[in-house]
Amino acid sequence: MEDEPLMDNRMAPSPGAGDKMDKSKAAAFSKMMPTSIGWRKPRQERFDPPLYKSPPPEVEMDLTDSARPQKDMPGRRNKIAEKVMAAAFNHSERRQIGKGLVGRVLNRSYRKQRIDSEVKQQLESIEDHRPYFTYWLTTVHVVILIISLVFYGFAPIGFTYTQRRDLVLQANLVVETVGYMEPDNFWIGPRPADLIHLGAKYSPCMHRDEQVYVRLADIRREENDTGCCIRTDNAGCVQTVSSMCSTSFATFAKWSINSGPNNLRRSGPVCGQDHRTCKVPASVKPNEWPDDITKWPICKESFEDSEYPHTTCDLTGRPCCIGIDGTCKIVSQEYCDFVKGYFHPEATLCSQVDCLDDVCGLIPFGNKEKPDQIYRLWLSIFLHAGIFHCILSIIMQMTILRDLEKLAGCLRIATIYLISGIGGNLMSAIFIPYRAEVGPAGAQFGLLACLVVEVLQNYQILRNPGSALGKLLIIISALFVLGLLPWIDNYAHLGGFICGTLLSFIFLPYVYFGEFDRNRKRLQIVISTVLLLLYFMAMFIIYYLKPLRNCNWCSYFNCVPLTEDFCSNMDVRLENDELHPTR
Repeated sequence: MEDEPLMDNRMAPSPGAGDKMDKSKAAAFSKMMPTSIGWRKPRQERFDPPLYKSPPPEVEMDLTDSARPQKDMPGRRNKIAEKVMAAAFNHSERRQIGKGLVGRVLNRSYRKQRIDSEVKQQLESIEDHRPYFTYWLTTVHVVILIISLVFYGFAPIGFTYTQRRDLVLQANLVVETVGYMEPDNFWIGPRPADLIHLGAKYSPCMHRDEQVYVRLADIRREENDTGCCIRTDNAGCVQTVSSMCSTSFATFAKWSINSGPNNLRRSGPVCGQDHRTCKVPASVKPNEWPDDITKWPICKESFEDSEYPHTTCDLTGRPCCIGIDGTCKIVSQEYCDFVKGYFHPEATLCSQVDCLDDVCGLIPFGNKEKPDQIYRLWLSIFLHAGIFHCILSIIMQMTILRDLEKLAGCLRIATIYLISGIGGNLMSAIFIPYRAEVGPAGAQFGLLACLVVEVLQNYQILRNPGSALGKLLIIISALFVLGLLPWIDNYAHLGGFICGTLLSFIFLPYVYFGEFDRNRKRLQIVISTVLLLLYFMAMFIIYYLKPLRNCNWCSYFNCVPLTEDFCSNMDVRLENDELHPTR
């Protein structure tokens, strides 16, 4: 910093030789030094004020801890608290209706000539809110994703299938090469079966699907014709059909009407249990076991002595539930573990286990013949298919959702978000019932619908509202096109957008321009409420009473099959579906 002259030559002339000075002048000039432009104080005596106030170092060193002045810590804490509260309630970035984050990105502006005193008063009266729901929702999404990855791990990354092969011990006690195709997950997350266990939208878990139960009935009829294949070397036995039991290495035990005077049954026997040797539950009238092994219970305790070979042999195969469609096979435990199935060591028949309950998980069905996990419609909103999926949701929430919540408030935006997500999942469950889908896709398209409705409700004050609406529709159309890729639920997008549009007319704040416009927008609320109720009534009637069973074109709106496996149903595929227990 340049030294500033204390006085110039005109105001304070230099004393001449012989001039008489008073004491004050003499004392002042005694501290001055001559320069080419005047007299200055010496540099070492000049005082520059410090940038901050602090005691001199020598004073700090001379003071003890008890004598040193204490800092005003409570006052500093109060100042910090005041700054935090001021930031929390700072409305300098107030959310402007009709504009917001997307409006700023797309360069929207107001038509000032339409903003009269009444409209200006309405704009100023709209309350600005804090995005508490956004922060809560994002935290829940991240925590649930971390827990799911810790407990279930990762599926293969890709768009189709990954082949798995290994040497596996079969039910015939022979080690054979076994292969299966495991579905990929390009979102970098758990397998489809694990997502269903976590609460994914999967229609067979939510209501009774007749196609699923017709197939299960066919499996039971086939099992009713099976018998016990007992190896001649006493190595074990397995329940199978006669064509799968080689007479060179085993004996096939099958009851008939001529089985003997002590047994007049045709269905059976069953490896590992018999109605005559089971102690709990006992086959006695009126609870006698029927002549249909598919209706036999699991024998929890048997009598020690038994004269029947099929009850004394060691079982080498038991029921295993494979895939997401409830398929059950009698296999070895090693095989079941290899294909990531659910092994049932307590049972001897597939009819004794509920594979659909194993696939669905969560709260067991009240009636195993009637799945009732309809709560998956909202539970799947909080799940994600993987890390990349969750990142996209967080970006959407911390931008669009946060911006809209500042305008509408926590309760209103939460209502729009959740009901849009439920409405989207309900439409998805109708049109693509056998795909496991997770994520807030419907809820996010409900938020996009809010942006569209916001333009429609406030077009009078926006400059070029047609351009603003066109840009939004182009972006939303592009997102629908992306929904044709696998692992993206386009029906949830469509259902969420429809519900979000109606909910936006009901809950979003608006500005009216005259009494006619005010009454018109009030009427919109009533009409939107009625249409929303009709939407859910129609969807539930179709879902429960008139399900779509022969809609071949429905899948093309959700995924375009560019390759054979591009739009697969995410189920496990066994390379060799025929199991050979004894060959």
